[in-house]
Parts: sequence; C-alpha cells; structure tokens
Amino acid sequence: MESPQKLQFDTVTMDFETLEIRKDGAALEIEPRSFRVLAYLARNAGRVVTKEELLQEVWNGASVTDNALTRVIAQLRKALGDDARQARYIETVPTVGYKFVAEVRPVEPAPAPAPATPASPQPPRKINWFIPIAALSAIAFSYFYPMIREWTGNAPPALKPVQFTTSTGLDSGSSFSPDGSTIAYSSDKSGHFEIYVKQVVSGGRELAITSDGKENLQPSWSPDGSRIAYYSRGGPGIYVVSALGGTPRRITDFGAQPSWSTDSRTIVFRSQGVLSMAWPEIVPSVTSNLWTVPADGGKAEPLTQPQNPPGRHTEPHYGPDGKYLSFLSNQPGRSNTMWEMNLQTRQLVKLLDGGVNPVSFVYAPDGLTMLFVGVSGVDTLGLYQLPRNSDSRKPLTAPQLITRVDFVYPRDLAISAKGDRIAYSATNMISNLWQVTPDGKTRQVTNESSYRVTQPQFSPDGEKLAYLLRKRGLLSDVWTSNADGSNATQVTRNPGWDYMMAWTPDGKGLIYGALRDGKPGVWQYSLADGSEKQLTDLNELYWMARISPDGKEILYNKEDGGVLNVWKMDTATKRRTQLTFGKEAIGFACWSPDGTQIAVEMRQGDDDQVGILSSGGGPIRQLTHRPGNAWTYGWSPDGKRLPVAALWDGVWNVYSLDVAAGHSVKMTDNKLFRTFVRYPVWSTKGGQVVFEQNETKGNIFLADIPR
Repeated sequence: MESPQKLQFDTVTMDFETLEIRKDGAALEIEPRSFRVLAYLARNAGRVVTKEELLQEVWNGASVTDNALTRVIAQLRKALGDDARQARYIETVPTVGYKFVAEVRPVEPAPAPAPATPASPQPPRKINWFIPIAALSAIAFSYFYPMIREWTGNAPPALKPVQFTTSTGLDSGSSFSPDGSTIAYSSDKSGHFEIYVKQVVSGGRELAITSDGKENLQPSWSPDGSRIAYYSRGGPGIYVVSALGGTPRRITDFGAQPSWSTDSRTIVFRSQGVLSMAWPEIVPSVTSNLWTVPADGGKAEPLTQPQNPPGRHTEPHYGPDGKYLSFLSNQPGRSNTMWEMNLQTRQLVKLLDGGVNPVSFVYAPDGLTMLFVGVSGVDTLGLYQLPRNSDSRKPLTAPQLITRVDFVYPRDLAISAKGDRIAYSATNMISNLWQVTPDGKTRQVTNESSYRVTQPQFSPDGEKLAYLLRKRGLLSDVWTSNADGSNATQVTRNPGWDYMMAWTPDGKGLIYGALRDGKPGVWQYSLADGSEKQLTDLNELYWMARISPDGKEILYNKEDGGVLNVWKMDTATKRRTQLTFGKEAIGFACWSPDGTQIAVEMRQGDDDQVGILSSGGGPIRQLTHRPGNAWTYGWSPDGKRLPVAALWDGVWNVYSLDVAAGHSVKMTDNKLFRTFVRYPVWSTKGGQVVFEQNETKGNIFLADIPR
C-alpha cells in the first residue's frame, strides 16, 4: 500500500509532494532535513524511535553527532509551537530518543476535477532547500562552474561527499597532493596537532609527517609534489618538510597560512600567527600583512604593506597560472574584503567588499572563478561562487549562492589540481561558562550548546552573573543568572549586537555596547522596570567599552592607522582623553576596583603582555614577560591580582597574576590547543573565578566533482 501524500495531526498538515508543512493554514519555514525527521516520527507515531534509528534513516548513516538531531528537534518544536516539557507532538524519551504523541491521520486526496482545456504549462513550484554541509547536495555542484566548458551540458550525476577523517577531536587544514591521490591535513589525535598524509582511496594508508608536539597546522602541498609547507604554533613560523616525512626545515620564525607558488619555488604567508582553532579567530587579531620567502630558505620579503590595502591581510592563495595572488583583508566591524594582485605590476583589483562576508576561498581550475564559504545576514553560512570577466578580472555578478550550510562551520576549502575533487573541514564550537576555585576544582556553570557563552560579570554583591549568549543564527544578547548558573533569564532581545556589559555600581542595572537600528552606542538597562536608555552614541565606544566603578568614566579601544590604543570618556562632559600611545596595539583595558588603575594588553611582536597604568594615564608597568598571549578582563576584589587568560606553553589556561610582583599561578589545567579560555572574572565575594571555555571539534569531508 502506498504511503499517503499528506498527513495531518492537530491543525498541522504535511504535504509529501511539495515538502510543505502548514499549521492553521499558514506555511511553516521548515528545512528539508527537519521535514524528513518529522515525517519519520509522524509515520511511527506512538512508538519510541531511538536516536540511532533517526540518524540512520534521515542522515543515511552519515557520521554526525547527536547534536545535529537535537538541533533539528529544537527547530521543529519552535516552528510547531511545541514544548519539550509539556509535549503535544514530540516527546523526549531521555537517553533513548523521541516519541510522536499526537494522533496522526492521512488526508484523503480531493476528487479529480473534470478535464479542462489545456493551458500553457506553468513552471513547477521552486523549493527552497536548506542543506547541511555534511551532505552538500548534487544540486549545488550540478550548477557549479557553469562557465567552464567541459562542465557544461547536462547536469552531472549526484555529488556524494564522504567523511574522510573520523577524529573525536579536530582534523583541519586539508591540502591535495598534485595528482589528487593523497590529502595532507592536521590532526590533534595524539594530543597535539601534527601533520598527516592519507590516501584518498578506501582504506588508504595514513602517514604521520611530523611528531614533535609543536601544534603543526595548515599544511600546503607543493605543486611539484615533493614537499609540504606548514605553520608551527610552537616553532613558531613556517616549516617545509619532505612529503614522505623526515626532518622539517624552518624557513621563517613568524607567520602562518603558507601557500606555494605554481613553480614550487616561493611561499607566501601572512605575518600573524594563530591564536586558537575557533571559527571567530580565523582572521588575525592585530595588524597582519603578506610576505614571501624562498621555499629553500632565504630572506623573507613583504608582499603587502600593513594597512595597504586597509585591514589585516590573511588567507593568501596563488592563482593556478602563477600570475595572480588573492587574499582577504579584515577590518573590525566590517565584512572581509577579497583582493587579487597582479604579481608583475602589483596592481590590486577589489573582488568583493560588503554583502556576503568571505571567510575561506579557493581558485577554481579556470584560474578566474572563486569558490568561497561566506556569511550573510546574522549567521547564515553558504557556499558561493564568484564569476569574473576574463579581461578586467572583475566580478561579472554578485556572489552566487550554491547552497546554504547548516549545523557546522565549514573552513579550509581545498580543490584538487584537476578540479575533480574538493575537501573542507566541518567544525563545530561548544561554549559554556565554567568556574575554578582557588584549590583548582572546576565546575561547569552553564549548560548550553551555543556558539558563544561569554564575557561574564559578577554583580556587586556576588549573587548574580551577567553574560552574553550568542546562539547560531542570532546575535549576542545579555542574560543573567544566579552565581551558580541557575535561573538563567534573557535580559535583552535586541536584533543587533550587544557587547561587553558591566553592572551599575548599585547592582540594579547593566551597561553595555549595542547596535540599535544599525547605529552603535553605549546603553543602560534597568533590571527593575526593563527600561533602556542610551548613554552615548560615539561609534568607537561600542566596542570594548568599560564603565568605571563610580560610573563617571568609560574606557574604550580606538584604532588609528591600524594601531589600537586606550582612550577614556567623561560620561557627563563627553570629553575624550587618550591614555596610551603605543606603536603596536594596546587595548582591552579594565578598571581596578577602586578606579585608580587600569590593566591593559600590549602587543609585542607575536606576543601579548599584560601591564598596568594609572587611570589618568602615564607610563605602563609591564607585569608579564613570557612568550605567548596574555589577555586581561578584570581584577580580584582586593585589587591585588588579575585573572588572566593566557596562551602559555602552547595551550590556553586561566592564571592568577600578582599585581605587585608579577608572579603568576596556573588555575586551570587545559591541555588541548583546540580548546580556549576567555574572559576570566573574579567573584566580588572572592574565591572562584568564572570564565568562558570553548572547544572546537570537526573532521574533513571530501567529494568527487562529476564531469
């Protein structure tokens, strides 16, 4: 017996022909994957369906985590108006799966109408597919590179991406060998990131190329196939090693993201290293420009100058013909700009600026079309192509969306030299607040599966926490909870960004940077009546504004000529005063409890150090001198210590820094570079420190591109 084309439960109708769901007659925005999950549950109403069964039936056995299913269920409940605690449709069976509890009935088809005079045929209704990256559809690539002659004609058969690596940690940074038979990538399966090569064929042999524990990342295979260049966080710098393994050769003591010239003689790279494996930190955090170095070693030379073009330069790629090089430039608060340089004339052509934000890209085999992962709107990820004019090399059209992406953050795009295969890393971040006590005991404070739970602040009495929570598809909002994480309550519901909040001195309100109607400013929220008022509309105060303990002054970052420095503003007179005058970045200032001192972060080459100065300005007393990156966020209640998030000894941990002596004590024991800590804040009661902990996991996927 054939399955009915329509099912109905309550006031909801599912149409299996159009993949449409209507509730009370109104169409719901449901993704195809979510439709399939709901359809399977509805067709098995009344019985418990295990998670494993759903993953097998709907994801066709693809290797995905329970998180993917959990998010689909949450989306369905939201769209249907269901409640997990009092389920009307989808009931959770803890640790097992789900049960559809509503009565389901087939919808009988309406009687066929009498034959009518044939009319002009109408095009079929277009379905707006929303496709997860773990199963990039054939539809996307059937129309990919339509301007390449050998791919024109009839649409090729379905593309079937497969999971290439199966790490429980993080595999990233794929690069094809010239013949496309092997992929180089970085994995932390040993506890540290090392470079591996693995044959593409089923059951292919894997070979470890490095094993020194120095967090080796971003492999790039030379076009002649003989060597692999990579970035070493622990080196630091760019290294070259035989593709068969052996002793690596260090060719620079700085930089990241190496990419080979087509003749395998030169390597281009960006000047700034990598701070973490998290999606938001793909771009450089401070000034970065592009350099080249002979692959056999020699003097490194700048290819671009800092801030020319404007922004922090990153993601360099040589074009297939060796005549051009493309890269991205990043400016805080703006989308990345994509550029292409004529290597003979050094002339730049702007390819993309505004609109879709490119984060990872490759040249197509024609040396002209760009394929890139881009972000549009709030957090809508997609795979795009950018066709260009062969004469001017400028875009012919706006970026063309190939497919949207769900559940994961794709990065590290790679394409084989023949253009017959692609690879990418599919990653996910899980962020929560944690606390650590002076005796080193840690405890999770929040229990979210969100993109970021960050920037915590204790209320003056130590009883409450305020923090920012950003979920996928939404911008950050302010939340409060009890100090132990219970009774979490959303405070703001702003469609724009909220950022870097602080409690008012009386504990009855919150002050934060925010966007309202696209305009940045600093705002104050009353917890008593829910009212909000604007304190200032100065643009630079939106980012990292910190209110003084007495509420009379605001510290903020201001960037001039690509260099960050600390300023403050009098809230009554609006008078602004520059406090630091560094030639390298100085910023992210925070007030001492009595308001007489401020702590700052100081950029020194590839390192970030912590210092303090008078709140009125003057010389900075440097407290840290270790290689790595130390970031401040607050003070202890007695003003004698600073809780610091530091990338020391190769991994991020929370430290207590003695203000008088400069000695530090390690408070947490993270051992993985894929996990970072941020924004540690001391309870106003003393004792515990609360901080953000964020872990990135993922694997590499690849697929043949049909001809």
